[in-house]
Amino acid sequence: MKKVKFIQAALFGSVLFIFLTFILWFNTYFKFEKMLPDYNKFRLTYSSTIEKIESSWEKWSEPDKAKELESELLAELKVSNAQLLLYDIKKHTILFSNITDIPHMTATQLREYLYQDKSMNKLLDNGKYLISYVLFDEGEVIGLSIFIVEQDILLSDSKQVKATLEKGFLITSGFMLLFMLVYFWAIHRNLAIPLLQFEREAKRIARGQLDNPIITKLQIGTLGDCFYELDRMRQDLKEMSEQNSAYEQARKELINYLTHDLRTPIASMRVLTEGLLDGIAATKEAKEQYLKGILKKTEEMERLTNDLFHHANIKLSGFHLAFTELYFDEMMSNMMSAVEVTLKAYQGAYEMSSSHPHKLISADSFRLEQALMNLVVNAIKYSPNGEKIWVFTEQVDNYAVIGVRDEGMGIGKEDLPFIFESFYRGEKSRSRAYGGTGLGLSIVKYITEAHGGYITVKSEIGKGSTFKIYLPMV
Repeated sequence: MKKVKFIQAALFGSVLFIFLTFILWFNTYFKFEKMLPDYNKFRLTYSSTIEKIESSWEKWSEPDKAKELESELLAELKVSNAQLLLYDIKKHTILFSNITDIPHMTATQLREYLYQDKSMNKLLDNGKYLISYVLFDEGEVIGLSIFIVEQDILLSDSKQVKATLEKGFLITSGFMLLFMLVYFWAIHRNLAIPLLQFEREAKRIARGQLDNPIITKLQIGTLGDCFYELDRMRQDLKEMSEQNSAYEQARKELINYLTHDLRTPIASMRVLTEGLLDGIAATKEAKEQYLKGILKKTEEMERLTNDLFHHANIKLSGFHLAFTELYFDEMMSNMMSAVEVTLKAYQGAYEMSSSHPHKLISADSFRLEQALMNLVVNAIKYSPNGEKIWVFTEQVDNYAVIGVRDEGMGIGKEDLPFIFESFYRGEKSRSRAYGGTGLGLSIVKYITEAHGGYITVKSEIGKGSTFKIYLPMV
């Protein structure tokens, strides 16, 4: 950081030193003298025009001759590249003018200049010189002629040489100064500033601030490559940090689940097993009841561990699907047979669709059966009074749809937006009463989306729920 700031200070100090040196040198060595006109040279250069003005002054009052004089003057002035204005002092009128550099010059202004005894001779901004020539008649001023000519015509030879040298040297020095300023500015912009920015970005990454991308499009060359690689490193670190956070969160969720939910069925199995060992279940019927209780808790633990296994595979990208093209109706016939085995153990009524669309889809039938089974088990779990369950299929636009509907407990509006999130189980007391990890629906959603489809749910407390899986057809 200190080295970069030293480079900046050195650059600015060098530019300032060069600029001050140039100003001092300019003021002491190249002091321009005031360019006074060489009047004799002017008269010699424009002698023909001056003679014509003096000899024909009286003719300007005659219109025909005035036009002829005007044409002659315009021809001469065009050759000499000069501008001319003739002013009649007695009549206070402008007789002739082809002046364009001072287009607003009027007779009133000329009269004011003469009355106030002001000199008309002066250097104009465009490098030309305005010089006045007074006409006399028997000692009396009768007219004024104003010439605008090139400045070099009025200067003596020595002054012209000096002026030319000074101008050339000044222009050269100016270009040198400009070049040095641009050079130092380029070094400052392309080296000092990027190094400072690179240092700031590196420190930001070291502090763990990885969200904002590093701007690399303004950097070129080797520094641009450095910025690009630094941004890639930032992205890699951000991905690693996000993965570590996700793994840590998943680890906490898993530990939390294991400590709070698995101990319930384990505790029940322990009580039932101790009852058998202590001889509390003395009769055959009591022993059978205790063993059925242990089996039920074992099946419950099996479902919980399966959900955890699938969830862990999803998080670790180990949840693979094997897609094949098959007809939807043939796939559903096999899946319905497997689902019916589960529904036969259900104490309530159920209805299964036997008419399925004969359409091709790209799917993993094993994973889809797993998703459908999760929805059916969910419907059974939350239909405690044997409410009716429907498993059906249909076609909606270009989608094949698998649906599960029940008339059970239903889901509250406040829970609907979250039911597909991992470990979410809605109202906690009801969830504990009916078991479950809160992972089943998140697994169903993952399988559906992996097929390029989506899942919907409609539910109302006390009126049941309807889940639909939409699968795109080929």
